[in-house]
Amino acid sequence: MKFEIIESLDGLLEKADKWNELWERSGSESPQARAETIATWVRHFSQPSRFRAVVVTSGDGWHVGLPILLDRRGPIRLATLLRNDVTDGGSLVWDRESLSGDVADALVDGLKATGAKLLWFDKIPAEEATWRKLRESLEQRGLESELRLQHGVGIVLTTDSWEWYESHLSKNHRKNIRKALGRLEKIGRVEFRDSLELDSSACARWWDTFVDIEDDNWKGHAGSSLKRSERVGAYYQQLYADMLQSGHLELLQLTLDGEPIAAEFGYHGKQTYFSNKVGYRDQYSDFSPGHLLMYLQIKHYHEQGHRRKLHAISPITHAMTRWANALEHQYRLTASLSRVPGNQLAKAINVAVKSIRRIKGRTEWVAPELPASGSLERLARSEATRFAP
Repeated sequence: MKFEIIESLDGLLEKADKWNELWERSGSESPQARAETIATWVRHFSQPSRFRAVVVTSGDGWHVGLPILLDRRGPIRLATLLRNDVTDGGSLVWDRESLSGDVADALVDGLKATGAKLLWFDKIPAEEATWRKLRESLEQRGLESELRLQHGVGIVLTTDSWEWYESHLSKNHRKNIRKALGRLEKIGRVEFRDSLELDSSACARWWDTFVDIEDDNWKGHAGSSLKRSERVGAYYQQLYADMLQSGHLELLQLTLDGEPIAAEFGYHGKQTYFSNKVGYRDQYSDFSPGHLLMYLQIKHYHEQGHRRKLHAISPITHAMTRWANALEHQYRLTASLSRVPGNQLAKAINVAVKSIRRIKGRTEWVAPELPASGSLERLARSEATRFAP
């Protein structure tokens, strides 16, 4: 096993086919881990000169890819993942058939070769086998590390029947949703639609409609909609184009007599839907259009069987606890990449990592109750064990 460091976005895009093939073989489901969307994130939210990607190879085969950003805190050079408060970029892609200690060791060697002395990785699904293997390699080398739970992301597994899932939603939630749907149906014909069979021209019209709808409520009033946020709006415009080009785009609409009153931008990968942004017409806010859209979407997935999972991406909200039947726990991993005896900088880094463990009074995130979790059976339950603490 050997490592290679890709030192520019151009270098990544030159090898996009190899990178994307690795993503296909990996357990990573989000198409945001593909080369083109990684480049889009870095160009809009960081400095391209800070970008690196560590790749582990043998012969012509690629086994692992990890995109990072190099940063500095005082004298300490650190490596971070592509993360911010708006959205996340790529993450670890690891061939499912290459989960070995040799591969993990080569990845650690590559991270050290970037010049980073400290890993500061936010929002990682540390319970997955790939991240556990990386942590094992760090520990076997005697490198100090700390793992801290940050939050959970709501998941809806759709591998059971719709009737079983719906019956395990809270009684009040079922009642309120059915009541809102009934009131809306008295006005006109209510339909759920998706963009999966549309051509690029129709998708472009749907995208424009989504942007208009997302601006037509509190987000627009607060100035945080895509229309009113130049940098974020430009990023999402390019992300939409990337997802359309790669075939992973999935736009959703809730329509009333054919007119969209709620819309969502998302994308899919490996039978998982990723819910990125949703909006609704302000005049219909009393009908809970965002919840109605999700209700009909989840019903559609159960009945059609083309999506096994809905992933909410962001830290779980109170609204999402009404729908989720599983959680993906996400953590912060901090780890020293230096243990040279007598090296004062290495000692300082190790002390910093250890001190994170001793912070007194820190508030640990507490997982909320998920009424719908009772809907998990058989296959759904076995999949949900990946998210258990």
